[in-house]
Amino acid sequence: MLNQLLKHELLEIRERGKSAAVAHGTLQFHMALMWNYEDYRKSLGDSDAHIDQLRTAQSRVYPDWTAEQVEVSLAIGNLRGAANQELGIDRRILRDDPAELAVAVALGARVEWLNRRLDEQSGLGSPEDDAFVLLLALPVRDDALINRVLALPNLEPDPERRFVYEGVAAAYRRDLVALEALVTKFGKRKVDRSIQGMRTCLTGIARREPTLVSQGLHELLEEENRLRKRKEGRVISLEAHQFYRLCEWVLPELVGGFDVTQGLPWDAGFHAWTEAHPNALAGWDLREISPMLHALLIDLCLPEGWREIAEPELPQDICRLVLESVGPNPRKVREMVDAWCRLRRWEPVDLDASPLVISSDVPRMNAFMMRQSLLEAGASARFERVRDGQ
Repeated sequence: MLNQLLKHELLEIRERGKSAAVAHGTLQFHMALMWNYEDYRKSLGDSDAHIDQLRTAQSRVYPDWTAEQVEVSLAIGNLRGAANQELGIDRRILRDDPAELAVAVALGARVEWLNRRLDEQSGLGSPEDDAFVLLLALPVRDDALINRVLALPNLEPDPERRFVYEGVAAAYRRDLVALEALVTKFGKRKVDRSIQGMRTCLTGIARREPTLVSQGLHELLEEENRLRKRKEGRVISLEAHQFYRLCEWVLPELVGGFDVTQGLPWDAGFHAWTEAHPNALAGWDLREISPMLHALLIDLCLPEGWREIAEPELPQDICRLVLESVGPNPRKVREMVDAWCRLRRWEPVDLDASPLVISSDVPRMNAFMMRQSLLEAGASARFERVRDGQ
């Protein structure tokens, strides 16, 4: 495969190949390393004082969590460095092993899903791009993860990306009526070049036209090659593999005319491996590293004590900001709250009467940031969504 790389790609991948994440150990080894938050940060040269600062900052994001829960949240963030598509591509090419890419894609998609679930626990708001995880899981068709994502709301604000996510969801559900309505609506619109091949594939699925599907897959590969020549693309077009697997899932005949043995940026070896191994994570057991890590990534079970998000939490939700206690720096807290009341024209509040409601008219994002500022000043505070009639 190295002989198919462009000159700059060969130089870059050889340089990245010197890193420990690519050159040494298995993906499982690197996940074990990054799951131990403190040891991993120390391996990067962080001092104990800096690690404690990171823990303190994280505890303010999740103020109701125990020290152990905060430590787990930090470790979850680390996992992005152990399993992701870019790392998988490098390891696959340099080791000439498509399984490296398949496992990295599968774990990477699950790590992204997990980090989005972690982020929403902060109360800042539900992720807008949950549906992106659906695309990440498609090259290995991780059905368990895909079905989890399909149950989540699509909050993507960008109309083009929203069209892609809704189209992929409709196709995966084999709801070709809904898909036809989507492609008819977006069929004549000018879209970004990165979206063009995806739209063509979705149109081919909706109309059961293999020629359109092949055209769309080639458009995705051509766009990747264009970016590669500009030193902006990736060696392997995982987007092409995403839409191949989606089309194949809906109706195998749709991809019958596509050449699956062609060269880069299509990865024929990766395609053959995933066809022969429907479950890229079959046999994976992370319990020796941590039973919790295994439950999170293999069983897709969230930790006990995490909030169940029954409905989307949006940044613009109106919330009630509550000061529970002033803490050891009442003067600083008073100055802060008085400034907010003046700037936002809220009624002044008597901090001596805490716990008290500072305001019941605060957008969620502002309430989150204000709570952070109060916690940094040593106070105790929370916020909650204001329901109709409250």
